[in-house]
Amino acid sequence: MKIIPFDFYDGRTAGEFYSILLDKRQNFQIPDRNVIKDDCKLLSQIFNRSIEAYITKDRRSFNQIIAPVTSLKGFSIELIDLAIPLKDYMGKLF
Repeated sequence: MKIIPFDFYDGRTAGEFYSILLDKRQNFQIPDRNVIKDDCKLLSQIFNRSIEAYITKDRRSFNQIIAPVTSLKGFSIELIDLAIPLKDYMGKLF
C-alpha cells in the first residue's frame, strides 16, 4: 500500500467528477452530496494515476458513485470487494 498525496490536479479532477454526479443524480441512485465528495477524491487519484483496481467493502458506493463516473468518462476500474474471500475472488486454493 502506498499513501498518495492529494494534489491540485486531483482536486480539479475530483471537481469534474463531482459535477458529473450532481448533473446525473436523477439517472443514478446517488446519495447525499457530502457522501460523494470523498469518493470523488479517491476516484480522481485512481483516474489521474491510472490505478487499475479499487479495494473496498462498500460495494454500494462502487455501484452508485464510481460506476457512473467511469462509464461516462470511458475508463474502467476493477473492484476488489473485501467482502469476498481472496480465494473465491482469485479462484485459487491457498
